[in-house]
Amino acid sequence: MNWTDEALMAFVDGELDAAQRADVERALAGDAVLQARVAKLQAQRRRVSAAYAPVLDEPVPIAWRPCWRSRRAHRPRP
Repeated sequence: MNWTDEALMAFVDGELDAAQRADVERALAGDAVLQARVAKLQAQRRRVSAAYAPVLDEPVPIAWRPCWRSRRAHRPRP
């Protein structure tokens, strides 16, 4: 199967269901090129996470809080 970067990134992010994940894992077992692609995406994910990790711990600026609250209040409920 020809795996797209989107499908492989979903695998790396843990967004696939069990059957899809098993399909990717089977494909990875015998394909060094696919393993390299996944390793590259995993490294990219680590770099992006590391770059934004400090920002995620910052409080929401006071000036932004009214906007944030009003958007949450108007979010449609399931």
